[in-house]
Amino acid sequence: MWTSINLKIVNIYGGLGNVLFQVCLALHLKDLGHSVKLDMLGLEAKFKEKVIFFLSKCSIELDECTATERFRACRAISKKRMRLKELKILKFLYPDKLYTEKEWGDIPSDNFDYYFGYFQNLELAKKYSSVFDNCLNVIADENGFTRPVSEGCFIHIRRGDYCTPEALAVHGIVGEDYYNKAIEHFDNEMIFDVYSNDDTWVKENIKSDNIRVIENGQYRYPDIQDLYSMSKYKNGIIANSTFSFWAALIRTEQLNKEIICPEKWFSDSKLQKLSYKLKNSEWVYK
Repeated sequence: MWTSINLKIVNIYGGLGNVLFQVCLALHLKDLGHSVKLDMLGLEAKFKEKVIFFLSKCSIELDECTATERFRACRAISKKRMRLKELKILKFLYPDKLYTEKEWGDIPSDNFDYYFGYFQNLELAKKYSSVFDNCLNVIADENGFTRPVSEGCFIHIRRGDYCTPEALAVHGIVGEDYYNKAIEHFDNEMIFDVYSNDDTWVKENIKSDNIRVIENGQYRYPDIQDLYSMSKYKNGIIANSTFSFWAALIRTEQLNKEIICPEKWFSDSKLQKLSYKLKNSEWVYK
């Protein structure tokens, strides 16, 4: 007979933006009175180091589970990343113990022992965004890249990994028409600071005399520095990316931010129908 271990485990995978949503679910489960740990066994060493560092600055208690604890939670025999085949078999054998995201953006019940999904839900993100705001401020202060709030507008343009066939099939990519229309939303005096992983594309396609392309800082985790910096603008034009979603959401009410967001978040039609779960009614969609 399977004995409960009185522990909830949330799997961590994807990029930094995805991880923040998974941490939100873990915090939600903790608030419901459960002991919770994170499954980081499948992360690459450098990314795992960054996640652990980031969480250490969040003033939250979320430890990493061991392979033994994961086995006791969902009977996974893998020592590192669980493969989809193993995940599907375990879900079939133990449907009451292991949760896999049935519908994108849902917040699952606390009846399960192991959680695997993205959990990209606006309600969940709003509830815990202040945790990440405080964390980013601590990191910036400790590493000398604090900055004041900007009256300008950040633009996040994500290409690179979003241009692979796999990513295009799921996410798609927002093009120059979206960004140029979004720029037109603001007055002619607005200064736009562009954060992107494809500076050449930006210079060739974004039409404005008030554009400044921001180079990566010297901090060891440039994406964390970029996330902090973008969160400090009162205006933003985001990509269909959880990374810029978080930059826009953090302190959005305190700063009364004006955010432009792509209406089409996914190229996958089924996921696009569910994307309302992530959309903030106070933002402008184009």
